Amino acid sequence: MSPSRQGVFRLQAVFLAIAVMLAAVPGRAWAKRPPSPKLLPDTTVALLAFPDVPELAERFMGTAMGRMTQDDQVKPLLTALYGSWLDSAAEFEEQIGLTLPELLAIPQGEVTVALVAPEDAAPTPVFMLDVGDQRSNARKLLDLAITLLDNPDFAAIMQRCRGAKGHPAQAAYFVDPIAVMRAIGRQDTGARVALAMLPVLGLDGLNAVGGTVTLNTEQFDSIFHVHVLIDPPRTGILKAIGTKPGDSTPEDWVPADVTAYATLHWDLEKTYKEVSKLVDSFQYDGSVSQTLKQAFSDPTGIDVENKVLPALDGRITLIAELQRPVSQQSLSVLLAIKAKDTEVLDEVFKRMIVLAQGGLVKKSWAGKTYYEAQSPESDVPPESRQPVPCIGILDDYLILALRESIYQKIITTQSEGTNRLADAPEFKLIMDEIGRQSGGTDPAMVRFGRPEHAMHMLYDLATSDQARQDMRRQAENDPFVRTLNKALDENPLPPFAIIQQYLAPTGTVVIDDDTGWHFTNFTLKPQEE
Repeated sequence: MSPSRQGVFRLQAVFLAIAVMLAAVPGRAWAKRPPSPKLLPDTTVALLAFPDVPELAERFMGTAMGRMTQDDQVKPLLTALYGSWLDSAAEFEEQIGLTLPELLAIPQGEVTVALVAPEDAAPTPVFMLDVGDQRSNARKLLDLAITLLDNPDFAAIMQRCRGAKGHPAQAAYFVDPIAVMRAIGRQDTGARVALAMLPVLGLDGLNAVGGTVTLNTEQFDSIFHVHVLIDPPRTGILKAIGTKPGDSTPEDWVPADVTAYATLHWDLEKTYKEVSKLVDSFQYDGSVSQTLKQAFSDPTGIDVENKVLPALDGRITLIAELQRPVSQQSLSVLLAIKAKDTEVLDEVFKRMIVLAQGGLVKKSWAGKTYYEAQSPESDVPPESRQPVPCIGILDDYLILALRESIYQKIITTQSEGTNRLADAPEFKLIMDEIGRQSGGTDPAMVRFGRPEHAMHMLYDLATSDQARQDMRRQAENDPFVRTLNKALDENPLPPFAIIQQYLAPTGTVVIDDDTGWHFTNFTLKPQEE
């Protein structure tokens, strides 16, 4: 056996011994064991850790979703579904020698999965599991199978991804993608070739990605952190990602009752410049510019490179709303692109109307002009028709709407000066928390969402007569649908008000700073009646 192969076996033996040792540690002694990041070597390139699985389960049951599963009007349906799944797992249970409840009961503390890539051996997976008093069942699993804190990238990411104040995270993960590729490349030529391409693409500066999950705190139902750690200066693809800080205040035309609102600040000129530079390096100088000119600018008369891109501000706003009566066509979306040179915007827009060659119908609402795509006459009910898009200019924004109703709504909101999202109490709560999460830094992107809107749409669709008829028909040939249909027949869904009480607004914020990109997504605690 070669020395390198012997090293691999020795390493695997060591980590298997660690797993067995941890499985045998008595429950009370487990609390004295250092956490996995202190046990794993600094050559760990990937990590997924749950510091305390029972606590994770307990905290989940304290979230809105967990409490919903225990609601007297929801629990019978879930109990029926769980019983059916237990019956379907019989073959799997026979193979491992454990029932599903016994298997789920094994984790009694920390669960960690990691990938270690020592310099002189192949990458080795590591599995750590605190089994407490479930040692006999854990050994059945072992029979079937066979420190990170010193890593500065891991430390930097975990510093940025700490759980809510006073509440440690219930799950953490970490990946060093380049280290993973480098470890694989020791035995794989293709991986070595890909690794050599990273500097050319500017991806060699992607140090690591990691994050945490925290559930059921005093303020949050859940909060997720993700940090993409970048080694400056950014080049290539990483530099082409043109996120930049900017104002997140909703425009005065955003209605208060939207289902979702998101606004992003992106340096489009920078992205075009960096992508051109990268593509040109593989072809020839000016290849992107020439292709764009020949394929689009010359035929349309719209100079994207020299006129359109410089005229854009870089702010892009997206709003969505659900319209009633609920159907599969209920979702309405509107995209707004801000310009800093309105004269160029007007000129380009007029050219777009000409290019449409009569395919657009000019319309007006509250004194504002817009254009709607022509659609043929149809006998289909309005709620079932395919949406007809609209386009127009509102102040310094180019507006593209999926349907006319949402376009008219933003015009009305602006003209009346009331019922604006910026004044909505729920939105203010989310923005206040986004301000705390961003530490006073202007975000590159924010998002506000009302999950109860989307859930209400799904609820109405699921409880409609048409949906139930379709499910009964599919149940004849599909065992899963048959089980679900039987459970719903015996345990109908409760009134939506029961479900709605467990839903609360969500927020997302993206920060672009010298260390990379930081994503935070959170759901507030539902207000108790």
